[in-house]
Amino acid sequence: MLSALYLFISKSLYNVPMGIMAILGVYLVLAAPRTLLENPLIKTFGVLFLCLWIPMLLSLIDAVNPGRSVQTVLPYMRFLFIGIYVIYEFQSKPLWGKLNLGIFIIISFWCLDALIQYFFGIDLFGHPYVPGTIHGVFYPEITIGHVTAALSPLYFHMIFTHSKRFRWLWLLLIPLFVIILLSGRRAAWIMLMVSMTGYALYLLKALDRTVLKRLAILGAAVFLVAALIIINSNSLKYRIQTTAGLFSTDYATIDKASAYRLTLWRTALAMIRDNWLTGIGPRGFRFVYTRYSDVNNRFHYRGQTHPHQMVLEVLTETGVVGFAGLILFAYFFYRFIRKYRLGMALYPYWLAVLVAIFPLNTHMAFYGSYWSSLFWWLMVLAFAASAHGLGKTDSS
Repeated sequence: MLSALYLFISKSLYNVPMGIMAILGVYLVLAAPRTLLENPLIKTFGVLFLCLWIPMLLSLIDAVNPGRSVQTVLPYMRFLFIGIYVIYEFQSKPLWGKLNLGIFIIISFWCLDALIQYFFGIDLFGHPYVPGTIHGVFYPEITIGHVTAALSPLYFHMIFTHSKRFRWLWLLLIPLFVIILLSGRRAAWIMLMVSMTGYALYLLKALDRTVLKRLAILGAAVFLVAALIIINSNSLKYRIQTTAGLFSTDYATIDKASAYRLTLWRTALAMIRDNWLTGIGPRGFRFVYTRYSDVNNRFHYRGQTHPHQMVLEVLTETGVVGFAGLILFAYFFYRFIRKYRLGMALYPYWLAVLVAIFPLNTHMAFYGSYWSSLFWWLMVLAFAASAHGLGKTDSS
């Protein structure tokens, strides 16, 4: 799990440890199928997986590029077996503390390395700073903001649970916020805001007023640092000024402020009208973009890989069937959280999943290998948290 997380710095190396976990999951299924089927966590995980995977499978019927869609749908099965393996292991072995510490160390290292890159022009691995954004160890990809924002509830929780013993840990929030801000990715900013709001609700239940006042002071300090960074960064000021156009009443201004998302969404809606039932097939968006856009469309000739909006992507590529599957996924996931929450201790793990699939997300492709792998890594982690909690309950 930890090596997979760290290797998200690359385009595809995370598939190596995830592939190993999937193979071990297949082995468990073959070795003890009855034992696994009797496990309520594994059964629930399987139902949630099928809510998303079955619509993907059905979308192959009318896929615009069957070969590309098959390459997405069949390997997607690995996430089911990864979940089976990890849930099984965490229900019987004391791995939880090590996993959480490892996650915290990895995120901290990413943020500190990126800060070094920003201030000194080069990071610990020799990756250069590119004005206008920050890459860190993710160089040359611009995904550090997205990934750290999705993982931020776990980071918040590790700091909070150990802050009584090590008060200086609160200072590590500053690198996290600064890196997400400097990434220049507005989708990452939105995810961070969702994460902060969700975790604030957790703290309201968990803390007394004195501690909350201290956290409010810390929050003010963080925002002050953020404001100073914005003032001294021309690229950030320009991006924020451009984003302000979202509050305009002019279509062209809003389109520009949203990085021409409206243009993409209009094209996606045209695809949905013609392929409303099962969609055009996962990852088929780029192959028919020119067909559904006119020559005045900004992306007409070069196309786009996905609509940059999760719900629209689901409707475009797996149709109404996929959207129904997404609703069922949300329903069963909510029921599962209610049933196996095991107290507020597991709240941050569910929150990380919700941040990653926040419906207004406008970043990487939901069906793409990278984001689907990160999403299912977080799902597996959430179920591992439940397996750990149930294991402790059973043993006590």
